[in-house]
Amino acid sequence: MKDTTITLLEKAGSVPGSSHALFPRRFFIAVYTKDREPFFGKQQKETVALNKFGKIAQEEWHNITHISKDIHLEKFVLLPEKLLAVLSLKQETGTNGENDPALHWFYKSKIYNDLAAFALPSIVRGYKAAVATRINMLKGTMFEQVWQNGYYKQPVHNREILDIVDSYIASFTTLA
Repeated sequence: MKDTTITLLEKAGSVPGSSHALFPRRFFIAVYTKDREPFFGKQQKETVALNKFGKIAQEEWHNITHISKDIHLEKFVLLPEKLLAVLSLKQETGTNGENDPALHWFYKSKIYNDLAAFALPSIVRGYKAAVATRINMLKGTMFEQVWQNGYYKQPVHNREILDIVDSYIASFTTLA
């Protein structure tokens, strides 16, 4: 069952005139626990009390920025059964960036778009693996599934999508 806001995001993402030609550098993602079980804590009225597994998931989310200086965590909320986040993949400016006329062609090329499209799945896969590994070590188990397969992603191409995402995440931030 999909969240209503995710359905709205899918519709907003197909708005005519939104630029899909270049790789978007900002994404909304939703990563769910296996069977959407409240694995990371408990909802208590208007707050979420993270358990030791939730604290691991939160810590590993912050650790993503150590992978590359080009990953920027904009917003996130960790709930008992899911992580909702907005992250952006930035690039250097100046001599190594798209503002450099000598490299401008590269950032407009299919090669760059393909490389950038590969980055997000790698980031999410690495995050999920790091969390699952630490939780399994803590529990003394091997290869116990923590996460649902895959994840939901929505490129944030325009202001309309960003506004929907902002209000969706904000609706949960009073809980976290």
